[in-house]
Formats: sequence, C-alpha cells, structure tokens
Amino acid sequence: MTQRSTHGLTPAPNRTSVSHVLDELREAISSGELPPGTRLIERDLADRFQLSRGPIREAVRALSYEGLVTVRPNRGAVVSAIAAEDVLEVYVLRAVLGSVAIRQLIGADMVTENVVSRLRKLADHAKKASVRGKQASLVDADLAVQQGIMDACGLRRVASRFVETTTEVRMFVATSGVRYVDVDQILKEHDALLAAIRAKDAHLAETLWHERMHTAVKEFLALTPDGETIANDRPWLWQLL
Repeated sequence: MTQRSTHGLTPAPNRTSVSHVLDELREAISSGELPPGTRLIERDLADRFQLSRGPIREAVRALSYEGLVTVRPNRGAVVSAIAAEDVLEVYVLRAVLGSVAIRQLIGADMVTENVVSRLRKLADHAKKASVRGKQASLVDADLAVQQGIMDACGLRRVASRFVETTTEVRMFVATSGVRYVDVDQILKEHDALLAAIRAKDAHLAETLWHERMHTAVKEFLALTPDGETIANDRPWLWQLL
C-alpha cells in the first residue's frame, strides 16, 4: 500500500466538518492526488483538517459506501483500486440515469429556450477547452455538459446520484491514463445530443446518450485488468448501455 502526504488538504472552514472533509477527500481521490492504495490514516487527517477523529471517521465511512475507499478490519482505510466491474457498474448507472433525465426533460415538456441556452453554453465551454488543449479542462467541460442535462430535468435525486458517479469517473480518468484523443468527435456528439433535445426527440437523444456511455466504458475497460472478461461475463448489464 502507498502512504502519501495529505498536504494538499485544507483545514475545515466554519461549515459542517464532515461535509468539508468529504468534499476535500473526494476531490483528492478523483484528481489522482490520492491514488489507489493510499492509506487514509485518521490521525494524520485529523491533524491536517484540524478536527477530532469523529468527523474524519464518518467521512471515510461515507466514502466507503460510495466505493471510493475500502475499509479493512485491523488494516484501516485505503483508496480503492479501479476494478473492471466498478467501471461497468458506474457507466450502467450513468446510462440509466441519463435515460431517466432525458425522458423527464422531454416528456414533461421542460425543454425551454432557457434550458437550451444553458446547455449550449456548457457545450461552447467544452469547445473553448478543446482549443486550450488541456486534458483536465476538457474532461471537466465534457462532464459538465452531461451534468447540465441531469440538472435540467428537475429530478433532484437523479442529479445527485449522477454527481456521485462523476466522482468515480474522475478517478478512472486520473488513474487509468485514458485520454480524450478524438476531441472533434466528442464536440460533435455534444452538438448532436443538444440538437435532439431541442427538437424534443427523446428516442434520438437517448440513443446518442447511450452511445456516448458505451464508447466511454469500452475505452476504460480496455485499460483495466479483466476488462474484456467483465464485458463478456455481464451481458445483462452491457445491454443497458
């Protein structure tokens, strides 16, 4: 196991201590600052956040429920390693949540000019990020377009669950070495998806959404041990992509 410094973590401000620790640790894990195998030592974290161990323990427990941390009896907590089954599960969730959001957005007649404008701004931001050529900025912008659709549907729990999966996607990106190579294709996918939503074509929008999830999971699984095996062994899940 790797023992790394937690120097990048900031002391808790005057808000809910557990919430602050959760946000900081999620960001450190998803950015790769705390890579898989890193031990999360309560004493060190308590010193860094200037808190008692209670909030630290609660935050680590919450991260274990999210799958970002693995807690082993008598061995403490470590940042979870990426497993092929995790990648598949996360993208199945993203695919299904996207379907729910798109159906709600279009079925409930929520596609207003204001909604389209907000989504267009997110897509335009992705285009600007592509010009800058920084992978991190492009990843953030791409994920923001997806989250924008979740937020627009008005289903709070759907949007919230999607945020949780995005944390794991960021971790996949940070630790797998996957890169956005065909940037133009991603930007075209944004345009096509937003056009389908604006036209209130739910079937086309869902199809485009699932194609994006399918492409992403294939790229990650290609870089993950047992990725091909998982895809072949779980056809009932693969069919949901």
